[in-house]
Amino acid sequence: MRRTATAPALLALIGLACSDSSAPELTPGSFNMALVGDVSRSISGSRAEFGEGAAPGTNLTTWVLELTGGPAGIDGAAFVSPGGQPGNGEFDIVWFEDPGEIPDDSYGAVVVVNPDGASAGFVGVGRSGTLTITTSSASSMKGSFEFEAEGLVAFPGGGSELGVVLVTGEFDALPAPEPATRLTSRLARLHVGGPPR
Repeated sequence: MRRTATAPALLALIGLACSDSSAPELTPGSFNMALVGDVSRSISGSRAEFGEGAAPGTNLTTWVLELTGGPAGIDGAAFVSPGGQPGNGEFDIVWFEDPGEIPDDSYGAVVVVNPDGASAGFVGVGRSGTLTITTSSASSMKGSFEFEAEGLVAFPGGGSELGVVLVTGEFDALPAPEPATRLTSRLARLHVGGPPR
């Protein structure tokens, strides 16, 4: 489902998240991402890939955009839809517990940021937002995203609690060099219980 408007309060938070001018310039296969809210972190990475593969534990073929980076190369986000690769446009990000629940014209999102030093981490599922595609072809996908995610805040010394973050970013993705079954493995490692509040 295409989005036509964004709430003013969300726009204000997006402005805060996007105000970091120190983010690296995008090159093919890279991304920049920021979290604000219960966890505030900035993540950049040199692995932005897209492709199709079977969703974990199902026969469902899904389209996946995966962004991976951070200090250890294991932080980032993934977007998934049974509807295949999108064309240009703005698309809803919706809450899901199983990829089969996502409408063909919408996208599910997950975010994983591990604790680093004194900084807390976060793992969660998008509950609302937008994926914007500005370039979509067999060899390239470019765009941006903004979504609110609910999940677990992971503290550096151990322990966790429920939390909410606003995730914003941009990407310049390349085709995955292998079937995206590897990409969808991120979904198999995530479980955030309960419906969105």
